Amino acid sequence: MRAALLFALLTLTFAGIYQPYYQQAYQIAVAMTLDQKIGQCLQVDFGAFSHKNKTDQNAAIKLHLGSLLVGGDGMPNSDGDMIEIPDKEDQDRQVYATATVDKWQKLAQKFNYTITVTTSDNKKYDIRPLLGTDAVHGNQHVSGTILFPHNSGLACSHNPSNFYNAGKWTAQGVKLSGFNYAFSPTVAVSHNPQWGRYYETMGQESEDIYAYAKAYTEGLQGKSSSLTGILGSVKHFYADGATLFGADEGNAIVGSYKSFIKHNTQGYNGSIAANIGSVMVSYSSINWVPNAIGPAIQTILRQKLQFDGFVISDYDEMQRIINQGFPTNFNIMNASWDSVSTMLNAGVDMFMIPGYRGTGAISDVINGFKTALKNKTITEDRINDAVARIISVKLALGAANLVTSEG
Repeated sequence: MRAALLFALLTLTFAGIYQPYYQQAYQIAVAMTLDQKIGQCLQVDFGAFSHKNKTDQNAAIKLHLGSLLVGGDGMPNSDGDMIEIPDKEDQDRQVYATATVDKWQKLAQKFNYTITVTTSDNKKYDIRPLLGTDAVHGNQHVSGTILFPHNSGLACSHNPSNFYNAGKWTAQGVKLSGFNYAFSPTVAVSHNPQWGRYYETMGQESEDIYAYAKAYTEGLQGKSSSLTGILGSVKHFYADGATLFGADEGNAIVGSYKSFIKHNTQGYNGSIAANIGSVMVSYSSINWVPNAIGPAIQTILRQKLQFDGFVISDYDEMQRIINQGFPTNFNIMNASWDSVSTMLNAGVDMFMIPGYRGTGAISDVINGFKTALKNKTITEDRINDAVARIISVKLALGAANLVTSEG
């Protein structure tokens, strides 16, 4: 354990705002049970706990979940329970128009539970979940919220202040709804207009993309050394806009890594300069190696760009690593434990789990962790490190705090 802690500290020697919390967070991680540690490494769609318009928060509490998210089509009813959306398009519009902020607040309140951990020096900590939403154009799940143009439109203004204001108002909207975590900004480079998500890109000028990402992150999280806004997640690491033929979630062919990295990481540089707390890894591949299991998380993100927050997967990425296939990759993993261990060892700290497969998807990941430990393809020290990175961000955000100190 001491060796793992020393290695982790050596990789966090730069002056990020989360690094000072790491040793404290590591002690919290070590004091947890294995189930609590695994739970902190999971982010689960609310839909996994919802059935017949009722959402069971107790199931999430029993799993010690570190985070939950609202999926792309999720919305609560007046009781704060996630509902099943009708299939007809005209009904969809009517239902989504009723997703008012008070309903989101009730949902958030149900899941604002506390996990209490006592460390070896008799310090007691309360830890709460990160509640995430895909607020890329404002808090778009809430009816009546302020929405903003796509990145390509904001970039055409050549004005970083527009990105700052978008981040600031998004943070206020997300906070008002009871959530504390937004999956933004997207910092893809405008390589190929054939890409179906080209509108999410920030242009082609590296200096501009750096400025836009930095400004947005400062608006979203706050400009101070502590997080006064909400937690952000810059995405999708990396080069998701540079895939061959513009294939979504495809493969980028790279000859000169030096120029490729420089051109495709400036948005991450900008967000890291503004103390972004998490990075979401891309579904896409580079030279046929999926980003979620490739070397770039360690060599580029942590070492070169000096990122000291935590890395989160994209939606159900563990399963995609197993069986997605062409055009993303053709390296099929053997099973859940193989995918979990490969992603964790590559540097992924938190696994985003879908709601459409119910609790079975959660069991797949939990069993994957435990089987990988049994097979010795991962170590508990690496799990401790992942948990410590997550808890470090929670301490900075105020989602974890010291309650009492005895002795």
